[in-house]
Amino acid sequence: MKKANKYYLKVFVLMLLSSILIVAKSSSQKAEKDVELTISPKSKNGSFTDKTKVLYLLKIKNGLAHDQIGTISYTVSNEGGKEISKRIYDINVPGKKKYETEFIVPHNYEGIFDISFQIQLTNITSKLDYRFAYGIGKKQKFNGGKDLTKVKSVPIVGPDGPKSAEEGGEIVIKLTPEHQDGTWVGPGQIVYAVKIQNKYKEAQEGTLSYTIKEAVKGTIVAEKKYDIGLKKKSVKNLNFKIDPPPSPGIYNIELAINTTTYDDTTYYSFGYEIDQMNSPLHKPEDFDEFWKKAMDELAQVNPAYKIVESEEKSNTEYKAYRVEMNSLENIRIKGWLTVPRTIFTGKKFPAVLVFPGYQVMMKPLFFHDFIGLSLDVRGMDKKSEEYPIPSGEENLTYHIEDPLKYTYRGIYMDCVRGLDFLLANLDMGIDPDRITVLGGSQGGSLALVVAGLRNKQIQTCIADVPIFCDMYSNLQMEPQIKEESFIFKYINKYLEKNKGSFTKENFLQNFSYFEVQNFVPNIRSTVLMAACFRDALAPPPTVFYAFNKLHPWVHQNSEIYTFPEFAHAIPDVHNLFKNTWMYEKLVNSTKKKKHG
Repeated sequence: MKKANKYYLKVFVLMLLSSILIVAKSSSQKAEKDVELTISPKSKNGSFTDKTKVLYLLKIKNGLAHDQIGTISYTVSNEGGKEISKRIYDINVPGKKKYETEFIVPHNYEGIFDISFQIQLTNITSKLDYRFAYGIGKKQKFNGGKDLTKVKSVPIVGPDGPKSAEEGGEIVIKLTPEHQDGTWVGPGQIVYAVKIQNKYKEAQEGTLSYTIKEAVKGTIVAEKKYDIGLKKKSVKNLNFKIDPPPSPGIYNIELAINTTTYDDTTYYSFGYEIDQMNSPLHKPEDFDEFWKKAMDELAQVNPAYKIVESEEKSNTEYKAYRVEMNSLENIRIKGWLTVPRTIFTGKKFPAVLVFPGYQVMMKPLFFHDFIGLSLDVRGMDKKSEEYPIPSGEENLTYHIEDPLKYTYRGIYMDCVRGLDFLLANLDMGIDPDRITVLGGSQGGSLALVVAGLRNKQIQTCIADVPIFCDMYSNLQMEPQIKEESFIFKYINKYLEKNKGSFTKENFLQNFSYFEVQNFVPNIRSTVLMAACFRDALAPPPTVFYAFNKLHPWVHQNSEIYTFPEFAHAIPDVHNLFKNTWMYEKLVNSTKKKKHG
């Protein structure tokens, strides 16, 4: 595992080379007498998908002479009122200026959701409530988005009736880890800088406390409470110095504040000695035989490759092709192949094989100086004629009662067939000695699986927040995870439907053939992984359990990076770093380096 400062130095250099300076110009206008603010969904009817993302537009027009300073925060809740995510942003709009930005609300769950915006600026205090729909693969039917809503110093309505902007307020707490990546090693204390901002125009008295729990079992390892006094409109800074936990792991911090007029609890996480984190390997005795049989079956299927150029998807720099092939059980799967145009006859390019997230349909992906194959696997389109998923069934649990019929046996073989496609079509300019597998979420898991099953053909593997790494630990964490997870939802739904005939133990026993960490020790390429500490779908302990099971040589030459404030999505800065990684491992490499 590498240090964060090296990581951010690489990214900083890359950003310097690719940055664009954006200068905002304000037009001269007559003086306004107010502050106008609008928040609106980018989708007209408030319906989003995994392709469009949950995106809102924020506009602030400051017509006053003085700056508007404060925060804008949001909270997302499901229809049952359970909080799923929240985030807060600092805002500073100079006098007589306009501010406009788009921001993505990280979200991964299907359904209808409430999102509540809290605005606290110098001269405007307000609360805006919206609803939005989110679908995977396609939009859900929904007509609940609001039109643009202009707000002019609108009061917040609380339990005691309306409050004016002068009376309204909140207390904002920000924890900043001393280590940017949120991880610590050795006997030194875990240190957080704590900033407490009282936005009320009255003093506050009360307590600030934290409880630290081990992330998997929820065991309390530390507690502390402070008496605090906050002057009106004031800021207090202090440090938390926490003794090292008793063992390696991920630890959750529950931070609670209780004052005269304000109560809130927020959540943070940190890692301790993450290189030493480990869990039992739940590998069936016939695991290797099980997958050898599957690949032998796949080898007997005539792939019947089909490659058709798409003029619509091609452009001046790349040719795009719609490709098809037969996979296990003669299921026809499809994908998109993109090939750089070149004037050099016979030039060979490194290839990137990209796998989809859960129920995500792939699009053509264009990589500079790379050939790309983005693969659609069975079950991602539940209404597909090739592999329809019956109504009421989910990929995660479809045929789980029989490992030989389970959906993911076919999905894993679909991914192997995608690699077969690249190796069978070298005339497209593919260099067989420079192939990477890549994906995020489910796609990250599929990348790790293929890198383990076909370890001699993979040069490097990139897996962001891979799910299904250690399902035993994942299910054990259910009481500790605050956010909603489709993994828990679908498994519990299946177990309830089959109550009395199929238990959680049966599920875990059968799923052990598909648990990602069981494939990881066979990987012989370098690996780049990412883990997010607020991730409910790929809980960070499970990701580290898998990473630490890499072959010793592979582990030494691989890297994993952590993002303590993110959920199931990586920051843009890591996408930049992934490009650097691929260039280092593939473009600048002409010969494979393997360890047997």
